[in-house]
This record gives sequence, structure tokens and C-alpha cells, in this order.
Amino acid sequence: MRDRLPSLAAVLLLLALGAVSAGAETELKIVTADGFVAFTADDRWTVIRMLTKPPVPAAIFQIPNAADAGTPDSTNLLIRFFDRASAAAREPFQDMKAPKADSAPQVESFESWTVTRQQGKQGSTEYSVLDGKRELPGFTVAVRLAWPHLDGNPADYDEQMNRIFRSFLHSVRQHIGPYEPQDGEVVRRPTN
Repeated sequence: MRDRLPSLAAVLLLLALGAVSAGAETELKIVTADGFVAFTADDRWTVIRMLTKPPVPAAIFQIPNAADAGTPDSTNLLIRFFDRASAAAREPFQDMKAPKADSAPQVESFESWTVTRQQGKQGSTEYSVLDGKRELPGFTVAVRLAWPHLDGNPADYDEQMNRIFRSFLHSVRQHIGPYEPQDGEVVRRPTN
């Protein structure tokens, strides 16, 4: 008997959006058995990894920062989708919930997100880590933004990262119902 389609499917769609103040953005959509989830990434971000197959689709981006050139440090944003019906997604979700920083987390809310803030070290470099978690029908979305505290960072780098994080969280949306491709979308299907 054929299993029901996984609630997080294996199709990634790219749709170029209009320009924003600092540059252009791209909306990415993960098509699910029940509709799709979309989020918006800045076109200047480097795609480190894109995993569209269940049970835990994810996207990892590096956010440009001239201060990290020639160092092992970088500013990274990760979004993961955990299918709550999948046993295979439970272990990675538990790992995502584990504290990754040395300090006790500060917990706050932003829109429908629970956000934790922590400080920690990677090697000898101090990092700020923001984690956002949100429950959507069928799955949990987790977002992590981590950035190094480097001598060459702009004076307002922490605030820039806070704005990027809030803007990214705000961009995550879900649509329930049959998916209908829009004009101008480019469909990328993963290969086995």
C-alpha cells in the first residue's frame, strides 16, 4: 500500500520579488501535501545548503559581512521545517531545541514566534544566537541566526542582525489548500 505523501514535500519554487531598500529579495516556497510554506531571502545572501526533501527540509544562508573575510567566522541564517507526524523529524528537532550557547537564554515573543537570545563562543569568537520557533498546522518552523562579534563589524551590526531576523520571521507564511503555480515562478524539483 502506498504511504500518504509526506506533509513536507520535495519541491522548491523560486519567485523573484521587487527591489527593497538594500537590494532584491527572492521568495522561496516549500510545497507540502496540504499547501505550501514561503519565506523571503535577500538576494545578496549566499545559499550554503538547500534541503527540500522530508522529513526536515532546510535552507542555510550566509549573510555577507566584510569583517569576516579571511576568518573562519561568518553570519549564518538557518530555517528548518519539522514534520510533527514524522518520527525521523523528532531527533533533529530535539537537537535544534538544545542550547547552543554558553549563556542562559532570554525568551521573548515576536508576532506568533517564540524567540530566544543567547551568547556563546565558537572557537575564540563570541557569537550572538537568535532562535525563533513557530507552530504551523502539521509542522514546526525553526529559524536560527548566529553572528560573530568581530572588531571590524559595523557599529550597528547587532541591530542590523535583529532587523534581519525580525524581517525574516515576518516573511514566513503558510498557505493551506491546493498549490497553484504563479506566473514567473521557476520550479526546482530535487533529484533522487
